[in-house]
This record gives sequence, structure tokens and C-alpha cells, in this order.
Amino acid sequence: MPETIELIAMLASKYKLAILSNTNELHFDYLKDRYPEAFALFNDFFLSYKMHLRKPEDEIYQQVIRRYNVLPSEIFFIDDMEENIKAAKRNGINAWLFTKTYDLTKKLKEEKVLI
Repeated sequence: MPETIELIAMLASKYKLAILSNTNELHFDYLKDRYPEAFALFNDFFLSYKMHLRKPEDEIYQQVIRRYNVLPSEIFFIDDMEENIKAAKRNGINAWLFTKTYDLTKKLKEEKVLI
């Protein structure tokens, strides 16, 4: 997914990026080792196995909000599962369902995240 990594790199040059993932340690370590250039672009990792929480539980989103000490609406959350998007929005977070990199790029431009 070179176009996705390119988009992440563009965002990382302007914003703090974090991963919020329902994962286990083995899966996370495998992906981090396989795609080090992508993972290096992220500032924080909120991992379900470490937090003992899972999306779409409200508390996992609340912990992210508290960690950054910002208004929830100042967070732009992207996920590929509708139930996680609904939960983020329920917690006041600006959220977008990821389907294709092209559509995400377009949405980020509409939201003035990318100019």
C-alpha cells in the first residue's frame, strides 16, 4: 500500500499520529517488524492487549482523549469498521470510515486536514 504509507507520511509531517488497535502482542509485533517504515511514522500506540479494553468500548476512546488532553472534536479518527466509527462519534470524536486511500485523501482535504 505505497499510496497509504505516502499519505501517512504526509500527515506525520504535520500532526501527531497514533494507532488505536484491537490486537494481541504477537500480531502487533509481527506487523511492526514487517512494516517498520510505516510504524515509525506514529507517535503513540493504544493497543487493546495493553489497555485491557477493546474498540468499540467507550473507555478506550476516553483514554485516548485524556492522553492528549484535547477536545474530542480535535481528534480525527479513521477505522475500517462501522461500529468503531459509531463509538468514536458517540464519544465526540470526528471519525471517518476507511474504505480507500483516495476517498480518505479527499475527506482529509474537505476537513482541511490536508491542504
